[in-house]
Amino acid sequence: MGQISDSVFFNRSNANPFASLTQAIIGTVDLSVRVTPLLEVPIVLNVRARAFADGTYPLATVTAAPPYPQTYTVGSSSAAVGTLVGTLLTSLGTPGNLTLELRDPAPLVPTALVTSTISAALSPVLSTLGLVLRPVLETVLMATVDQLLRLLGIGIGEAVFTVGGVGNVCTVTGVVYHDRQPDGARDAESWDGPTTFVNAVTGGRVQASAQVPAGAGTFTLALGEGTYTLPVARTAAATSAGNPSGFVFVSPLNGTRTVTVTAASTSVPEQEFGLFQGDRLSGVVFRDDGRGASGAAHDVTRQGDETALAARTLTVSGTRAGAAVTRSAVTAADGSYTLYVPGDWTGVTFRSGATATEVVTGVRLNGVAALTGDVSDPALRDYALPTPSGADQTLNAGLTGRVGLTPDRSGRGEAPLTVRYAHTFTPGTTGTVSFATTGGFSGQVFLDSDCNGVVSDAERTAVSSVTVDGSWPRLPDGRLRSCALEVEVTVPAGTAVGTTRATFATASLVWAGRPDVQDLASVTDTTTVTPGAELVKTVENLTRADGVVATAVDALPNERLRYCLNVRNTTPDLLTGVTVSDTLQGVAAYVPGSLTLEGAALTDAADTDAGEIVTRTVTVRLPDLAVGDTRRVCFEVLVP
Repeated sequence: MGQISDSVFFNRSNANPFASLTQAIIGTVDLSVRVTPLLEVPIVLNVRARAFADGTYPLATVTAAPPYPQTYTVGSSSAAVGTLVGTLLTSLGTPGNLTLELRDPAPLVPTALVTSTISAALSPVLSTLGLVLRPVLETVLMATVDQLLRLLGIGIGEAVFTVGGVGNVCTVTGVVYHDRQPDGARDAESWDGPTTFVNAVTGGRVQASAQVPAGAGTFTLALGEGTYTLPVARTAAATSAGNPSGFVFVSPLNGTRTVTVTAASTSVPEQEFGLFQGDRLSGVVFRDDGRGASGAAHDVTRQGDETALAARTLTVSGTRAGAAVTRSAVTAADGSYTLYVPGDWTGVTFRSGATATEVVTGVRLNGVAALTGDVSDPALRDYALPTPSGADQTLNAGLTGRVGLTPDRSGRGEAPLTVRYAHTFTPGTTGTVSFATTGGFSGQVFLDSDCNGVVSDAERTAVSSVTVDGSWPRLPDGRLRSCALEVEVTVPAGTAVGTTRATFATASLVWAGRPDVQDLASVTDTTTVTPGAELVKTVENLTRADGVVATAVDALPNERLRYCLNVRNTTPDLLTGVTVSDTLQGVAAYVPGSLTLEGAALTDAADTDAGEIVTRTVTVRLPDLAVGDTRRVCFEVLVP
């Protein structure tokens, strides 16, 4: 009752439109005022009023029975209309809601008399309005408004609802705990983090929420039938998981579980959420050598066919309360790993598991790469991590091999001498390798280019550089295959016995794609000049049979002589592959069948035994000569 604008009344966002309700004139009152004993003056008063019906309809209980759905109506128009009118009249009696005012000027009536007359009339007017308005309003509401509403299927004061079915409500219980190991299993651990919430979400809305303060960490939710996601969240209104400050989710990793309440459910227990205070560090360790058609080496981005490195032990180290602390993890078959860094650690570093024959090409933390500038860069071997703050950090590490030449060798022999020292060359990674020899005696390098383990005669062309690329043979685990390499050292004639010199062979590698990074390997080949084997040639005149054996004898025509070649090993080493040759001089004729080795006859033909004579040249291959051993080769000639 009163005045209110349509824009206010029909504005559904206005929670209290009646605050804008103002008075309206709802009628007049005619009065006569005695001014003097002989003078009465008639006056007319406007009745101004504002009022509204307000109240709570009594609650009703409905018992629903199957089959469903069932539609029910509660309340009645007769009861509701009386309540509405009653609260309207009560509101009208609120001071200030009903007022009287002089409609027309009354100059003959003193102002004080007008004021007292209005005040005296207010109560009778209110009483009269109550008596008059109640039956009128009740009749109008029942006869018109209620009938119009019934065309829509509902009356004044009625509520219509449909019961679609009866569902089960049960308790869902669980715990939020600090997983200190972390291992995803609760070991009587409680929650010592900030207050958090476990929300039940379905249809994109939070249906229930449980606050979890520090302490036991337990929570209980009462949920009806249906499937819900249960995220651990920072607020009661959040529909997705949010890790509490300083913590990361461990179990489950996404901080969300799913539960289903059925008609048969009595409870859904043991919904556990484990969180770790600190950072989670995860990523992949791989061989960053550009393997494969689309691979690029030494850029800390795994691509192409670059090999994941399994079974590598990775460590994080730091300080806690002044003491050194470490944690470690082993990479899986795909090179992946996960490490947890406690939040109370300081000065944290990461070590990527590089061996002594490997180098860290770089690390990529949360997408930002730090590339090595030196194969011995200590900043990457022990990489500094940010202070733990409850974040998921992604760190990938690239490793590759170092160039290698092994082992050092030594040799000795009689000058002039050529010694071939056998080595193993390991390229380590892709790039360009340059070979060089310096110091000592002159040398040159021969490479087993097909990596079959032997430097063949066809490969005995000195090399100064080689390109290691995708065509280089690899081992089954993806590493570049090592190959045979020979350093040939030449000792010139006339070099004094006892001379010792070192020849240094180097392999210098420039990384593919990173010409600023070089790696170096070297070997030392030490050569010593030693005395040669001793050869003494003696002769004996067999015809005279005088027993004289000397370096020279007299002989007459038709006399028979025996020559012997005496070979003694005077070197400090075992001699192998020694061959003795002697070419007949002058006119003396070789006596067929006279060739012997240590007194044992040898055939003259070039066959399977150790000796032969070809075109007046006697050749015998000696067995191995130990230090100090002597071997004797003899043959006979006839003086013509």
